[in-house]
This record gives sequence, structure tokens and C-alpha cells, in this order.
Amino acid sequence: TEGFEILGTQFTLQGRCSVEVKSRMSAAWGKFYSLWPLLGKRGGNLSKKLRLFDTCVTQTALWCSESWLLTQTEKRLLKTTQNSMLRRIAGPRRRPEEPWVDWIKRSTRKAVARAKEAGIRLWQIAYLRSKWCWAGHELRMGPERIARRAVEWRDSRWQKTEYSLPPALRIRRPGRKRWFRWEDELQKYAEHCGWDAW
Repeated sequence: TEGFEILGTQFTLQGRCSVEVKSRMSAAWGKFYSLWPLLGKRGGNLSKKLRLFDTCVTQTALWCSESWLLTQTEKRLLKTTQNSMLRRIAGPRRRPEEPWVDWIKRSTRKAVARAKEAGIRLWQIAYLRSKWCWAGHELRMGPERIARRAVEWRDSRWQKTEYSLPPALRIRRPGRKRWFRWEDELQKYAEHCGWDAW
């Protein structure tokens, strides 16, 4: 269940990619604290500090993220981790007598706004963008490549064909639980854009 590290990623056969996401967030915090003398320097150029954050910490956090299949909880973990880091770099200090929750909301709002002004990637969006780019790269591969064959194995087109068959002829799954595929997010985006398939 703990898995093992291969090519910088934590590989496990259980829990989808939850172990890898936690490992990536831990590595991102490690990189953040190693750069804290530069990122936390008061009076420094904020846009340069944010660019340093984006170049080093974001790259560490999103290493190999194009292969992830995240749950809503894991997506929220990406967002809250980045917001926590941005608050420490670009957030205003807490006012005297200001309630902690109000300060968190105000500080997060201002820090994220400053990050957007500096052109910093938001982790949730960057994850989906890298996944989309990787999907395009895979479909440009030759049909004999293993990566492309893995993507097209029982994909959404196959599923539509399978569901058009009578129930007695369909391939049975071992359980009734909904199985999410790597391409599901891409297919939802394609449907949102009015396309037949991603």
C-alpha cells in the first residue's frame, strides 16, 4: 500500500494516485521551505518571488501530473496547499483583533489576485492543462505505441459501442461501483465544448 518510488513518482496499485499526490505535496513543501530565505524576504520584489515560486515549487508539486486521476478531495488539496503558500509569500499580515477566519479569507483573496497579476499558474488549472497537452501528445503517437494503446483501451468510444449492445452481451465488470477513467475529465470538457469526443 505504501508503494515505491520510480522516476520521481510514488507508484502504488491501491488508492489510485492519492499516495502520489500526498508525496508531491510533501515534496512541494520541502522545496518551499528550502527557498524560504528568498520567498519570505520582506521588502523584496514580489513579482520575482512569485516567479521563483512558480518555477521551482509549482514544478515540484505538479511533476508527472498529466498521468493523475484526481478526486474532488485531491483537487481541493492542490488548491489549499498553493493558497497556503501564496498567503505566506504575498498575503497581508493579520490586523489586531481581526478574526482568524476573516484574515484567512482576505489574505487568500489578495495573495491569489497578486499571483494572477504576476502570471503564476494555479495548480488546479495547470494540472488539467498538462493533462490535455499529454493527451494530444499521445494521440499523435503511432498506433503501435504502448501509451496510445493504453489510452484507447476501453475508452469512451468503446463504452458507447458497448452500451448500445443488449445487456446480456455486454462485458461484465467485477463490481457495480463507478469506475473513473483517465480520460473522463477530457471527455467532460469535450462535451462542454459540444464535441463528440475529446
